[in-house]
Amino acid sequence: MMRYAFAVVMVVAALLAAGCKDSESPAQKTPSPAASTDAQLEPLAPVPEGVLLVQESNPIGYPTTFAIRESEALAITKGPLLSVAPDGRHLAAIEQDAAGDYRAMVRVIGADGKETFAHRGPEPGRDSMYPSVLWSRDGKQLAYTLPDEERLSTNRVYTVNADGSGRGQASENAGSYTLIGWTADDRLLVHDGTNLISSDEGDETLPLPDGFAASYSFQMSPDGRAVAFTAGSDPEAQELWVLDTDSGESRLVAKTGPQARRPPAGLYVSAGAPPGAEAAAGPAAMMKGPPPVAWSPDGSRIAYYRSWTDEGATFRSELRVVDIETGEDVSVTEEGGWRASWSPDGRFLAEAESVHSRVVLLAPGGDVRTLDVPANRVLWSPTGRLIAIGSGVRLVDPETGEATEARTAEGYSVAGAWGWDPASSPDGRYLALVTTEDPGRTNGSLYVVDTQTAEATLVLEKVPLHPAGWLSE
Repeated sequence: MMRYAFAVVMVVAALLAAGCKDSESPAQKTPSPAASTDAQLEPLAPVPEGVLLVQESNPIGYPTTFAIRESEALAITKGPLLSVAPDGRHLAAIEQDAAGDYRAMVRVIGADGKETFAHRGPEPGRDSMYPSVLWSRDGKQLAYTLPDEERLSTNRVYTVNADGSGRGQASENAGSYTLIGWTADDRLLVHDGTNLISSDEGDETLPLPDGFAASYSFQMSPDGRAVAFTAGSDPEAQELWVLDTDSGESRLVAKTGPQARRPPAGLYVSAGAPPGAEAAAGPAAMMKGPPPVAWSPDGSRIAYYRSWTDEGATFRSELRVVDIETGEDVSVTEEGGWRASWSPDGRFLAEAESVHSRVVLLAPGGDVRTLDVPANRVLWSPTGRLIAIGSGVRLVDPETGEATEARTAEGYSVAGAWGWDPASSPDGRYLALVTTEDPGRTNGSLYVVDTQTAEATLVLEKVPLHPAGWLSE
Protein backbone atom coordinates (compact mmCIF):
# COMPACT_ATOMS: atom_id res chain seq x y z
CA MET A 1 0.00 0.00 0.00
CA MET A 2 1.14 3.50 -0.79
CA ARG A 3 1.63 5.51 2.35
CA TYR A 4 0.68 9.12 2.92
CA ALA A 5 3.96 11.03 2.93
CA PHE A 6 5.59 8.86 0.26
CA ALA A 7 2.53 8.97 -2.00
CA VAL A 8 2.69 12.73 -2.53
CA VAL A 9 6.31 12.47 -3.63
CA MET A 10 5.44 9.58 -5.96
CA VAL A 11 2.55 11.47 -7.59
CA VAL A 12 4.71 14.49 -8.31
CA ALA A 13 7.62 12.33 -9.45
CA ALA A 14 5.38 10.32 -11.76
CA LEU A 15 4.07 13.43 -13.43
CA LEU A 16 7.56 14.79 -13.97
CA ALA A 17 9.01 11.47 -15.11
CA ALA A 18 6.19 10.81 -17.58
CA GLY A 19 6.70 14.06 -19.49
CA CYS A 20 9.39 12.89 -21.91
CA LYS A 21 10.60 14.93 -24.87
CA ASP A 22 8.46 14.87 -28.01
CA SER A 23 9.96 14.25 -31.42
CA GLU A 24 8.87 17.50 -33.02
CA SER A 25 7.71 20.92 -31.86
CA PRO A 26 4.61 22.53 -33.38
CA ALA A 27 5.02 25.72 -35.36
CA GLN A 28 3.66 28.90 -33.83
CA LYS A 29 2.86 32.03 -35.78
CA THR A 30 3.64 34.66 -33.14
CA PRO A 31 5.01 33.11 -29.92
CA SER A 32 4.28 35.12 -26.81
CA PRO A 33 6.18 35.22 -23.48
CA ALA A 34 5.52 32.33 -21.14
CA ALA A 35 2.44 32.93 -19.02
CA SER A 36 2.38 32.39 -15.27
CA THR A 37 -0.39 30.49 -13.53
CA ASP A 38 -0.03 32.96 -10.66
CA ALA A 39 -1.84 35.48 -12.86
CA GLN A 40 -5.39 35.33 -14.15
CA LEU A 41 -5.60 33.03 -17.16
CA GLU A 42 -6.97 34.61 -20.30
CA PRO A 43 -8.12 32.04 -22.89
CA LEU A 44 -7.51 33.10 -26.49
CA ALA A 45 -10.61 31.26 -27.71
CA PRO A 46 -13.76 30.00 -26.00
CA VAL A 47 -14.16 26.38 -24.99
CA PRO A 48 -16.78 24.99 -27.41
CA GLU A 49 -18.84 23.22 -24.76
CA GLY A 50 -18.95 22.49 -21.04
CA VAL A 51 -16.14 23.28 -18.62
CA LEU A 52 -12.55 22.30 -19.44
CA LEU A 53 -10.32 21.54 -16.45
CA VAL A 54 -6.59 22.28 -16.65
CA GLN A 55 -3.97 21.65 -14.00
CA GLU A 56 -0.49 23.03 -13.29
CA SER A 57 2.18 20.80 -14.83
CA ASN A 58 5.23 21.80 -12.79
CA PRO A 59 3.96 23.26 -9.52
CA ILE A 60 5.91 24.05 -6.40
CA GLY A 61 3.83 22.07 -3.93
CA TYR A 62 0.35 20.88 -4.83
CA PRO A 63 -0.99 21.80 -8.30
CA THR A 64 -3.88 24.22 -8.79
CA THR A 65 -6.74 23.22 -11.10
CA PHE A 66 -8.48 25.85 -13.23
CA ALA A 67 -11.93 25.61 -14.81
CA ILE A 68 -12.38 27.21 -18.24
CA ARG A 69 -15.98 27.98 -19.21
CA GLU A 70 -16.26 29.72 -22.60
CA SER A 71 -13.57 32.44 -22.27
CA GLU A 72 -13.33 32.64 -18.48
CA ALA A 73 -10.80 30.72 -16.35
CA LEU A 74 -11.02 30.40 -12.56
CA ALA A 75 -9.02 28.43 -9.98
CA ILE A 76 -11.33 25.88 -8.33
CA THR A 77 -9.18 23.47 -6.30
CA LYS A 78 -5.62 22.75 -5.16
CA GLY A 79 -4.39 19.21 -4.77
CA PRO A 80 -2.84 16.26 -6.59
CA LEU A 81 -5.84 14.16 -7.66
CA LEU A 82 -9.00 14.81 -9.71
CA SER A 83 -11.79 12.56 -10.98
CA VAL A 84 -14.68 13.61 -13.23
CA ALA A 85 -17.93 11.65 -12.82
CA PRO A 86 -18.89 9.44 -15.81
CA ASP A 87 -21.91 11.66 -16.53
CA GLY A 88 -19.67 14.75 -16.52
CA ARG A 89 -21.77 16.60 -13.97
CA HIS A 90 -19.43 16.60 -10.96
CA LEU A 91 -15.75 16.67 -10.09
CA ALA A 92 -14.23 14.87 -7.11
CA ALA A 93 -10.93 16.27 -5.85
CA ILE A 94 -8.41 15.37 -3.19
CA GLU A 95 -7.54 18.85 -1.98
CA GLN A 96 -4.57 19.92 0.10
CA ASP A 97 -3.15 23.30 0.99
CA ALA A 98 0.59 23.50 1.47
CA ALA A 99 0.22 26.35 3.97
CA GLY A 100 0.86 24.25 7.04
CA ASP A 101 -2.38 22.23 7.01
CA TYR A 102 -1.55 18.72 5.82
CA ARG A 103 -5.03 17.29 6.27
CA ALA A 104 -6.47 16.06 2.98
CA MET A 105 -10.05 16.94 2.08
CA VAL A 106 -12.35 15.15 -0.34
CA ARG A 107 -14.48 17.69 -2.24
CA VAL A 108 -17.29 17.29 -4.76
CA ILE A 109 -17.81 20.25 -7.08
CA GLY A 110 -20.59 20.69 -9.65
CA ALA A 111 -20.11 21.91 -13.22
CA ASP A 112 -21.42 25.29 -12.01
CA GLY A 113 -18.40 25.55 -9.69
CA LYS A 114 -20.44 25.12 -6.50
CA GLU A 115 -19.28 22.70 -3.83
CA THR A 116 -21.83 20.03 -2.93
CA PHE A 117 -19.75 18.06 -0.42
CA ALA A 118 -16.55 18.26 1.64
CA HIS A 119 -14.99 15.86 4.16
CA ARG A 120 -11.65 16.73 5.74
CA GLY A 121 -9.51 13.91 7.08
CA PRO A 122 -7.46 13.85 10.28
CA GLU A 123 -3.95 15.21 10.68
CA PRO A 124 -1.90 12.51 8.91
CA GLY A 125 0.65 10.36 10.64
CA ARG A 126 3.91 8.98 9.36
CA ASP A 127 2.23 5.84 7.97
CA SER A 128 -1.15 7.29 7.00
CA MET A 129 -2.66 5.93 3.80
CA TYR A 130 -3.28 8.46 1.05
CA PRO A 131 -6.95 9.22 0.23
CA SER A 132 -8.62 8.03 -2.98
CA VAL A 133 -11.92 8.53 -4.84
CA LEU A 134 -14.02 6.40 -7.22
CA TRP A 135 -17.26 7.30 -8.99
CA SER A 136 -20.09 4.83 -9.55
CA ARG A 137 -20.72 3.83 -13.17
CA ASP A 138 -23.67 6.26 -13.48
CA GLY A 139 -21.87 9.12 -11.70
CA LYS A 140 -24.51 9.43 -8.99
CA GLN A 141 -22.37 8.13 -6.10
CA LEU A 142 -18.81 8.65 -4.98
CA ALA A 143 -16.76 6.23 -2.92
CA TYR A 144 -13.71 7.60 -1.14
CA THR A 145 -11.17 6.72 1.52
CA LEU A 146 -9.64 8.77 4.34
CA PRO A 147 -7.27 7.80 7.16
CA ASP A 148 -8.97 6.45 10.25
CA GLU A 149 -9.23 8.99 13.06
CA GLU A 150 -7.93 6.56 15.71
CA ARG A 151 -5.49 4.40 13.72
CA LEU A 152 -3.80 6.66 11.18
CA SER A 153 -1.96 3.74 9.55
CA THR A 154 -5.34 2.41 8.37
CA ASN A 155 -8.25 3.92 6.46
CA ARG A 156 -12.02 3.77 6.12
CA VAL A 157 -14.28 3.69 3.07
CA TYR A 158 -17.18 6.12 2.70
CA THR A 159 -19.86 6.72 0.08
CA VAL A 160 -21.84 9.88 -0.69
CA ASN A 161 -24.31 10.99 -3.36
CA ALA A 162 -23.05 13.47 -5.94
CA ASP A 163 -25.39 16.13 -4.55
CA GLY A 164 -23.79 15.78 -1.10
CA SER A 165 -26.59 13.80 0.51
CA GLY A 166 -26.59 10.34 2.03
CA ARG A 167 -23.04 10.08 3.30
CA GLY A 168 -22.36 6.68 4.84
CA GLN A 169 -19.52 4.44 5.93
CA ALA A 170 -19.00 1.48 3.61
CA SER A 171 -16.35 -0.33 5.70
CA GLU A 172 -17.33 -1.86 9.02
CA ASN A 173 -13.80 -1.64 10.40
CA ALA A 174 -10.63 0.30 9.74
CA GLY A 175 -8.27 -1.50 7.37
CA SER A 176 -5.97 -1.16 4.37
CA TYR A 177 -8.58 -0.60 1.67
CA THR A 178 -8.13 0.09 -2.03
CA LEU A 179 -11.14 1.08 -4.14
CA ILE A 180 -11.67 -1.28 -7.10
CA GLY A 181 -15.02 -0.59 -8.81
CA TRP A 182 -18.81 -0.81 -8.82
CA THR A 183 -20.62 -3.97 -9.88
CA ALA A 184 -23.58 -4.26 -12.27
CA ASP A 185 -25.95 -4.21 -9.27
CA ASP A 186 -24.21 -1.16 -7.76
CA ARG A 187 -22.18 -2.89 -5.07
CA LEU A 188 -18.83 -1.32 -4.25
CA LEU A 189 -15.78 -3.59 -4.46
CA VAL A 190 -12.68 -2.85 -2.40
CA HIS A 191 -9.45 -4.75 -1.80
CA ASP A 192 -8.46 -5.17 1.84
CA GLY A 193 -4.90 -6.31 1.11
CA THR A 194 -5.88 -9.98 0.91
CA ASN A 195 -9.35 -10.36 -0.61
CA LEU A 196 -11.97 -8.42 -2.51
CA ILE A 197 -14.77 -7.13 -0.29
CA SER A 198 -18.27 -6.36 -1.57
CA SER A 199 -19.98 -3.63 0.46
CA ASP A 200 -23.77 -3.96 0.40
CA GLU A 201 -25.47 -3.82 3.79
CA GLY A 202 -22.59 -5.78 5.29
CA ASP A 203 -19.26 -6.89 3.92
CA GLU A 204 -19.10 -9.99 1.70
CA THR A 205 -15.70 -11.54 1.01
CA LEU A 206 -14.82 -12.62 -2.53
CA PRO A 207 -11.61 -14.65 -1.96
CA LEU A 208 -8.76 -14.46 -4.42
CA PRO A 209 -6.93 -17.63 -5.52
CA ASP A 210 -5.06 -19.46 -2.77
CA GLY A 211 -1.30 -19.38 -2.67
CA PHE A 212 -0.74 -15.99 -4.26
CA ALA A 213 1.44 -13.61 -2.32
CA ALA A 214 0.27 -10.51 -4.18
CA SER A 215 -2.40 -9.29 -6.58
CA TYR A 216 -2.21 -6.25 -8.79
CA SER A 217 -3.91 -4.18 -11.48
CA PHE A 218 -7.55 -4.81 -10.62
CA GLN A 219 -9.71 -3.69 -13.54
CA MET A 220 -13.52 -3.87 -13.48
CA SER A 221 -15.23 -4.85 -16.73
CA PRO A 222 -17.41 -2.14 -18.36
CA ASP A 223 -20.60 -4.00 -17.42
CA GLY A 224 -19.49 -4.48 -13.80
CA ARG A 225 -19.80 -8.27 -13.97
CA ALA A 226 -16.14 -9.26 -13.73
CA VAL A 227 -12.79 -8.08 -12.41
CA ALA A 228 -9.51 -8.81 -14.19
CA PHE A 229 -6.35 -8.91 -12.11
CA THR A 230 -2.74 -9.98 -12.38
CA ALA A 231 -1.51 -12.33 -9.67
CA GLY A 232 1.30 -14.74 -8.96
CA SER A 233 3.31 -16.39 -6.23
CA ASP A 234 6.51 -15.66 -8.15
CA PRO A 235 7.41 -12.42 -9.99
CA GLU A 236 8.69 -14.66 -12.80
CA ALA A 237 5.31 -16.37 -13.24
CA GLN A 238 2.61 -13.72 -13.33
CA GLU A 239 -0.85 -14.71 -14.56
CA LEU A 240 -4.07 -12.98 -15.67
CA TRP A 241 -7.18 -14.02 -13.75
CA VAL A 242 -10.86 -13.06 -13.98
CA LEU A 243 -13.25 -13.00 -11.03
CA ASP A 244 -17.03 -13.20 -11.52
CA THR A 245 -18.61 -10.54 -9.27
CA ASP A 246 -21.85 -12.54 -8.86
CA SER A 247 -20.46 -15.96 -7.96
CA GLY A 248 -17.11 -14.82 -6.55
CA GLU A 249 -15.35 -17.54 -8.56
CA SER A 250 -11.93 -16.85 -10.11
CA ARG A 251 -10.32 -18.54 -13.10
CA LEU A 252 -7.02 -18.31 -14.93
CA VAL A 253 -7.28 -16.89 -18.46
CA ALA A 254 -3.67 -16.21 -19.56
CA LYS A 255 0.00 -16.37 -18.61
CA THR A 256 1.59 -12.91 -18.60
CA GLY A 257 5.23 -13.65 -17.82
CA PRO A 258 7.53 -11.77 -15.42
CA GLN A 259 7.17 -8.22 -14.11
CA ALA A 260 9.65 -5.49 -14.86
CA ARG A 261 11.84 -5.23 -11.79
CA ARG A 262 14.23 -2.75 -13.34
CA PRO A 263 13.57 -0.15 -16.08
CA PRO A 264 15.59 -0.99 -19.23
CA ALA A 265 17.52 2.01 -20.55
CA GLY A 266 15.55 4.10 -23.02
CA LEU A 267 12.32 2.19 -22.60
CA TYR A 268 11.00 2.63 -19.08
CA VAL A 269 11.13 5.31 -16.42
CA SER A 270 10.48 4.95 -12.72
CA ALA A 271 8.68 7.35 -10.42
CA GLY A 272 11.11 6.29 -7.73
CA ALA A 273 14.20 7.39 -9.65
CA PRO A 274 16.76 9.23 -7.51
CA PRO A 275 16.76 13.05 -7.66
CA GLY A 276 18.64 14.32 -10.68
CA ALA A 277 18.38 11.06 -12.59
CA GLU A 278 17.92 11.52 -16.32
CA ALA A 279 14.48 10.46 -17.56
CA ALA A 280 14.21 8.05 -20.47
CA ALA A 281 13.41 9.78 -23.74
CA GLY A 282 12.39 6.76 -25.84
CA PRO A 283 8.95 6.43 -27.43
CA ALA A 284 7.92 3.74 -24.95
CA ALA A 285 8.71 5.62 -21.74
CA MET A 286 6.38 4.26 -19.09
CA MET A 287 6.12 3.25 -15.47
CA LYS A 288 7.63 -0.07 -14.43
CA GLY A 289 5.38 -2.53 -12.64
CA PRO A 290 2.50 -4.79 -13.69
CA PRO A 291 1.22 -3.95 -17.20
CA PRO A 292 -2.35 -2.66 -17.52
CA VAL A 293 -5.22 -4.58 -19.07
CA ALA A 294 -8.06 -3.24 -21.24
CA TRP A 295 -11.53 -4.79 -21.36
CA SER A 296 -13.45 -4.71 -24.63
CA PRO A 297 -16.64 -2.60 -24.34
CA ASP A 298 -18.88 -5.70 -24.17
CA GLY A 299 -16.70 -7.38 -21.52
CA SER A 300 -15.98 -10.45 -23.67
CA ARG A 301 -12.26 -9.91 -24.36
CA ILE A 302 -9.23 -8.54 -22.56
CA ALA A 303 -6.20 -6.90 -24.13
CA TYR A 304 -3.17 -7.70 -21.99
CA TYR A 305 0.63 -7.76 -22.18
CA ARG A 306 2.89 -10.81 -22.04
CA SER A 307 6.44 -9.95 -21.01
CA TRP A 308 9.87 -11.50 -21.47
CA THR A 309 13.55 -10.58 -21.62
CA ASP A 310 15.15 -10.84 -25.06
CA GLU A 311 18.69 -11.92 -25.97
CA GLY A 312 19.92 -8.37 -25.40
CA ALA A 313 18.59 -8.43 -21.80
CA THR A 314 15.92 -5.89 -22.74
CA PHE A 315 12.51 -6.25 -21.11
CA ARG A 316 9.85 -6.59 -23.85
CA SER A 317 6.06 -6.61 -23.90
CA GLU A 318 3.77 -8.34 -26.39
CA LEU A 319 0.17 -7.13 -26.77
CA ARG A 320 -2.28 -10.03 -26.86
CA VAL A 321 -6.08 -10.42 -26.75
CA VAL A 322 -7.85 -13.26 -24.97
CA ASP A 323 -11.53 -14.23 -25.20
CA ILE A 324 -12.52 -14.92 -21.59
CA GLU A 325 -15.20 -17.45 -22.58
CA THR A 326 -13.53 -19.48 -25.34
CA GLY A 327 -9.92 -18.97 -24.25
CA GLU A 328 -8.86 -18.00 -27.79
CA ASP A 329 -5.65 -16.00 -27.37
CA VAL A 330 -4.10 -14.01 -30.26
CA SER A 331 -0.98 -11.87 -30.65
CA VAL A 332 -1.29 -8.27 -31.89
CA THR A 333 2.27 -6.91 -31.70
CA GLU A 334 5.56 -7.68 -29.95
CA GLU A 335 6.17 -3.93 -29.57
CA GLY A 336 3.56 -3.38 -26.90
CA GLY A 337 3.35 0.23 -25.76
CA TRP A 338 1.03 -0.31 -22.75
CA ARG A 339 -1.63 2.05 -24.17
CA ALA A 340 -3.94 -0.25 -26.16
CA SER A 341 -7.41 1.20 -26.78
CA TRP A 342 -10.67 -0.40 -27.98
CA SER A 343 -13.03 1.32 -30.41
CA PRO A 344 -16.46 2.21 -28.94
CA ASP A 345 -18.12 -0.70 -30.74
CA GLY A 346 -15.33 -3.13 -29.79
CA ARG A 347 -14.58 -4.05 -33.40
CA PHE A 348 -11.04 -2.64 -33.41
CA LEU A 349 -8.13 -2.53 -30.99
CA ALA A 350 -5.39 0.05 -31.59
CA GLU A 351 -1.90 0.31 -30.13
CA ALA A 352 1.01 2.71 -30.58
CA GLU A 353 4.10 0.54 -30.96
CA SER A 354 6.82 1.11 -28.38
CA VAL A 355 9.88 1.08 -30.66
CA HIS A 356 8.79 2.24 -34.12
CA SER A 357 5.92 4.46 -32.91
CA ARG A 358 3.50 3.22 -35.57
CA VAL A 359 -0.19 2.42 -35.16
CA VAL A 360 -1.05 -1.28 -35.05
CA LEU A 361 -4.68 -2.23 -35.53
CA LEU A 362 -6.48 -5.48 -34.68
CA ALA A 363 -9.49 -5.58 -37.02
CA PRO A 364 -12.59 -7.83 -37.07
CA GLY A 365 -11.75 -11.39 -38.00
CA GLY A 366 -8.34 -11.21 -36.33
CA ASP A 367 -6.63 -9.26 -39.11
CA VAL A 368 -3.63 -7.28 -37.77
CA ARG A 369 -2.50 -4.25 -39.77
CA THR A 370 0.34 -1.77 -39.25
CA LEU A 371 -0.65 1.71 -40.41
CA ASP A 372 1.79 4.27 -41.75
CA VAL A 373 0.68 6.66 -39.03
CA PRO A 374 3.14 7.82 -36.33
CA ALA A 375 1.84 7.91 -32.75
CA ASN A 376 2.93 7.63 -29.14
CA ARG A 377 -0.67 7.11 -27.96
CA VAL A 378 -4.04 6.30 -29.47
CA LEU A 379 -7.67 6.79 -28.49
CA TRP A 380 -11.09 6.83 -30.14
CA SER A 381 -13.84 9.36 -30.75
CA PRO A 382 -17.44 8.26 -29.97
CA THR A 383 -18.08 8.15 -33.73
CA GLY A 384 -15.39 5.49 -34.18
CA ARG A 385 -12.56 7.57 -35.62
CA LEU A 386 -9.12 6.61 -34.38
CA ILE A 387 -7.10 9.51 -32.96
CA ALA A 388 -3.33 9.07 -33.25
CA ILE A 389 -1.27 11.51 -31.17
CA GLY A 390 2.46 12.08 -31.60
CA SER A 391 4.45 14.45 -33.80
CA GLY A 392 1.01 15.52 -35.02
CA VAL A 393 -2.62 14.75 -34.24
CA ARG A 394 -4.21 12.58 -36.93
CA LEU A 395 -7.79 11.39 -37.33
CA VAL A 396 -7.78 7.91 -38.86
CA ASP A 397 -10.50 5.90 -40.58
CA PRO A 398 -9.92 2.39 -39.17
CA GLU A 399 -11.55 0.74 -42.18
CA THR A 400 -9.26 2.33 -44.79
CA GLY A 401 -6.33 3.60 -42.77
CA GLU A 402 -6.75 7.05 -44.32
CA ALA A 403 -5.45 9.77 -41.96
CA THR A 404 -6.24 13.49 -41.75
CA GLU A 405 -3.89 15.74 -39.79
CA ALA A 406 -5.42 18.25 -37.39
CA ARG A 407 -4.40 21.83 -38.17
CA THR A 408 -5.24 25.34 -37.07
CA ALA A 409 -7.23 27.71 -39.29
CA GLU A 410 -3.87 29.21 -40.29
CA GLY A 411 -2.60 25.79 -41.40
CA TYR A 412 -0.31 24.96 -38.48
CA SER A 413 -0.13 21.40 -37.13
CA VAL A 414 -0.09 20.56 -33.42
CA ALA A 415 2.07 17.96 -31.67
CA GLY A 416 0.78 16.04 -28.68
CA ALA A 417 3.02 16.25 -25.63
CA TRP A 418 4.54 13.18 -24.05
CA GLY A 419 3.32 12.32 -20.58
CA TRP A 420 0.06 14.30 -20.39
CA ASP A 421 -3.12 12.53 -21.43
CA PRO A 422 -5.66 14.52 -23.45
CA ALA A 423 -9.21 15.20 -22.22
CA SER A 424 -12.40 14.58 -24.22
CA SER A 425 -15.45 16.83 -24.14
CA PRO A 426 -18.63 15.34 -22.62
CA ASP A 427 -20.04 14.32 -26.02
CA GLY A 428 -16.60 13.22 -27.24
CA ARG A 429 -16.46 15.54 -30.24
CA TYR A 430 -13.63 17.74 -28.95
CA LEU A 431 -10.21 16.80 -27.65
CA ALA A 432 -8.06 19.06 -25.46
CA LEU A 433 -4.32 18.45 -25.46
CA VAL A 434 -1.15 20.27 -24.54
CA THR A 435 1.86 20.51 -26.85
CA THR A 436 5.54 20.21 -25.98
CA GLU A 437 7.67 23.12 -27.14
CA ASP A 438 10.89 22.60 -25.18
CA PRO A 439 12.56 19.83 -23.15
CA GLY A 440 11.67 21.58 -19.89
CA ARG A 441 7.95 21.08 -20.59
CA THR A 442 7.21 24.49 -19.07
CA ASN A 443 5.75 26.40 -21.99
CA GLY A 444 3.44 24.10 -23.92
CA SER A 445 0.25 25.42 -25.49
CA LEU A 446 -3.27 24.08 -24.99
CA TYR A 447 -5.32 23.27 -28.09
CA VAL A 448 -8.84 21.96 -28.65
CA VAL A 449 -9.24 19.69 -31.69
CA ASP A 450 -12.59 19.10 -33.39
CA THR A 451 -12.57 15.36 -34.19
CA GLN A 452 -15.18 15.84 -36.92
CA THR A 453 -13.50 18.63 -38.88
CA ALA A 454 -9.84 18.14 -37.76
CA GLU A 455 -9.63 21.86 -36.96
CA ALA A 456 -7.37 22.78 -34.03
CA THR A 457 -8.00 25.90 -31.94
CA LEU A 458 -5.41 27.53 -29.66
CA VAL A 459 -6.98 28.16 -26.23
CA LEU A 460 -3.98 28.90 -23.98
CA GLU A 461 -0.56 29.82 -25.34
CA LYS A 462 2.68 28.91 -23.58
CA VAL A 463 1.46 28.09 -20.10
CA PRO A 464 2.65 25.29 -17.75
CA LEU A 465 -0.76 23.59 -17.75
CA HIS A 466 -2.22 20.31 -19.03
CA PRO A 467 -5.81 19.07 -19.47
CA ALA A 468 -7.22 17.27 -16.43
CA GLY A 469 -10.86 16.59 -17.36
CA TRP A 470 -13.98 18.04 -18.94
CA LEU A 471 -17.33 18.71 -17.27
CA SER A 472 -20.71 19.05 -18.97
CA GLU A 473 -22.86 22.10 -18.30
